[in-house]
Amino acid sequence: MKKSNKVILTSLLSGAFLSSTAFAESRAGIHPLLTDEFTGQVGFLYADTASNLGAKGSLPNDIVDDIDFENDLGFGDRDNVLDASFKWHFSEKYHVSLDYIDIDREASATLTKDISWEDTDYAAGANVTASLKVNIAKLFVGYSFKQTEQWELGAGLGLHLMDLDAQIAGNASVDGNDIGYSTQGDDFLAPLPNIGGYGAYAFSSKLIVTGRVDWFSASIGDYSGGLLSMGADVQYQAFENVGFGIGYHYLNVDISVDTSDWHGEADYTYHGPKLYMTMNF
Repeated sequence: MKKSNKVILTSLLSGAFLSSTAFAESRAGIHPLLTDEFTGQVGFLYADTASNLGAKGSLPNDIVDDIDFENDLGFGDRDNVLDASFKWHFSEKYHVSLDYIDIDREASATLTKDISWEDTDYAAGANVTASLKVNIAKLFVGYSFKQTEQWELGAGLGLHLMDLDAQIAGNASVDGNDIGYSTQGDDFLAPLPNIGGYGAYAFSSKLIVTGRVDWFSASIGDYSGGLLSMGADVQYQAFENVGFGIGYHYLNVDISVDTSDWHGEADYTYHGPKLYMTMNF
């Protein structure tokens, strides 16, 4: 993990823990995920991915050449994605949660068509290697406006921090002139605020289903675009403080970037089943 990512995660966690010491003493519910103060989760998504990125060159008439990392650069359609989260109910109605997704992919391919990254061109037939790293940290504050012993509904505000780093390397040319082996790439950190809704229904003290959706569409400074995230899970409380779950999750980020680091576009999607373990106390 990059040093910047570690700093972000540490700061978010520290802020959550220091903001209050109140305990959710009056939360009602028959399942631990509805009542316990702290809940942690770690698991893996077996995700179907689609990654389209492009970076504009420095010439006035340049356009963004979108590159399909799966079809053009040999990336597999399926990938394992690390997914971890932590939730703190700091009062009867409110909670704060932190989610983290880590995606690190590499591939090599012989190009079947010409591609361009900024002012650098890679011709069909060239052997190239590529990497794509995506880290997403999400801080969310939720308010449960309806609670019973079996179910709850709520909504809140969140902030996604998306760190994307893409690299392409191989024999290349610039403006028709061969420059030999060249590595091109960019990275950016984009803030994506969102609104979200969530719900849960406990069938018993052992079995609960949960779901949530997050959405964003706006222009903020150097960034514009949208985000849609959805997930549904079934969790079984195997032991007093440990449970296991299965779910299905979807995420799409479609963003345009105009910064000194990157002037381009990114459209990234993953969806697939998730297996995870929960810890509550």
